[in-house]
Amino acid sequence: MTEACAASHLWVDGALDVFFAKAEARPVKGLRLDDVLTELRGRSWSNHAPGKLEVTLSWTSSAWADWTIAHRQINKPNQPSKPRHMASLLARAVRRHHANLANDLGSPGRLVVFLQTEDYPNLLPMHAGGRADIMAMWALPLFSMCATEEATDVPVPDFTYVQYSESGRTEEWDEMRRKIGAAAMMRTPWRDRRPALVWRGAVRAGGHAQGPRGRAFKQLTETIGPTLAAQNNVSMDVVDVDRFAGTADASKSLSREDQCSARYLVHMRGTTYSASLRFQLLCGSPVAAVLGDESGECREFYRPALVDGKHFVKLPPSTAGQLTVLQNLTDPSLDALARAARIGADGQRFVVEELADDALDCYWARALVRYGRRTAQLLGPNNPLRRNTIGQRQADGASPKQRSSTLVEGRARRGRRLQLPSFLKGVLQMGMLGIDG
Repeated sequence: MTEACAASHLWVDGALDVFFAKAEARPVKGLRLDDVLTELRGRSWSNHAPGKLEVTLSWTSSAWADWTIAHRQINKPNQPSKPRHMASLLARAVRRHHANLANDLGSPGRLVVFLQTEDYPNLLPMHAGGRADIMAMWALPLFSMCATEEATDVPVPDFTYVQYSESGRTEEWDEMRRKIGAAAMMRTPWRDRRPALVWRGAVRAGGHAQGPRGRAFKQLTETIGPTLAAQNNVSMDVVDVDRFAGTADASKSLSREDQCSARYLVHMRGTTYSASLRFQLLCGSPVAAVLGDESGECREFYRPALVDGKHFVKLPPSTAGQLTVLQNLTDPSLDALARAARIGADGQRFVVEELADDALDCYWARALVRYGRRTAQLLGPNNPLRRNTIGQRQADGASPKQRSSTLVEGRARRGRRLQLPSFLKGVLQMGMLGIDG
């Protein structure tokens, strides 16, 4: 059963509770599965057909030899590698969990899912013109790279978990995870890192100079930076390296490993989100993150598990709000330094323990079970998938509320028994951070 992996990664089901809520709240009475799939297949943005891949999973038993995975391009992606990489992550999860998926969903079985491969949700009210009759068909979600609060999309691990070439790196995620973790280990104690807030990236994210990132960049560099330098002796090393204009200055760049030499890091969303958050958290320096603006945040799949003030520090949209948060974060007092060190260590620990390949595969497997059981509700009463799955959600144990309430406690229990990778042993100890108490 797939709940065994969810017991090792307690945040997974809680995150899926959040993201499936919109689809599961819609009545299924009177809906036909084929009609729902047709709507998901054809749903565009208001004036754009986003990259979309249809994936069909079929199986006749729990044996891997009896599974097939077929792909069909619905809309052309803006980068060919995106659907290929996202589909490979799905396939890896199915291969790891195929026997448990067959047990949870019954055999034989067939699921049709859609991967939307651009960094913005597809199932938004504005993309349906606000029409209730269209949104009523969204009883199943699309799987996308991120999701806003009003979206029916469910975010999943995106293409950057295979390769993030836009950042200038060709390694797969797990290799980069090890390299950045090793770099963090070499830059201890944390207290001796450079007293600066560091960010490198393209202000013109997505080619848009006046977007959320541009506004945040201006606030940080023109208003907040001088105040922090004067009050807390912390420099604002936030630099635009504009790859979109083709004028990137290599001398201004910092590798992800080199960014671990800074005591504090800044994260800025792109047009919707930025996949770099997990790389920054790996450094073990507290991350101050601009994740959204007045229009809301487009959340990655693991975002519900991150706690503001524990794993990172969330910056509000306003300049005054950002200044207050950053003044508190960079306060040079011993108590403030100890708090900042704990935030950095907890953020790093989450990425080490909860964003390894087995956790990503678990998330996908549990998402497929959730999707399959929702699909079953749209099938006739004699369909094998329906017979095997209806009513099984209760067998998983805790309710969504119970899972949420035990998330932090369970993570703490697991953290005590987890054997960390050798390159990070010691770096998560307070003594290595250079903070007493």
